[in-house]
Amino acid sequence: MLDTNLDSKLMFDTNLDTKTTELMLDTNLDIKTTELMLDTNLDTKLMLDTNLDTKTTKLMLDTNLDTMTTKLMLDTNLDTMTTELMLDTNLDTKLMLDTNLDTMTTKLM
Repeated sequence: MLDTNLDSKLMFDTNLDTKTTELMLDTNLDIKTTELMLDTNLDTKLMLDTNLDTKTTKLMLDTNLDTMTTKLMLDTNLDTMTTELMLDTNLDTKLMLDTNLDTMTTKLM
């Protein structure tokens, strides 16, 4: 599917009897957002979300091979000059890195 009215949507969908792949790109010029998502049936999701109004970018990777879960998220905000990186696994491990360029601080948790 391709849908364009200055805002654009592009979707690619493959289903070989649910060995599924989806690719979606959604752009909205009114709210200045772009979203890119890749979803496979191998329990992997990749999402990129950009908002030019709020000056934010989010990148997320989600893997679930029947809850041997991994999540990776990168969140950037140019207004507050912050970057957050989070890794969450089902092996009871969480890693978070938070950087603020305004206050010149970095946190690792």
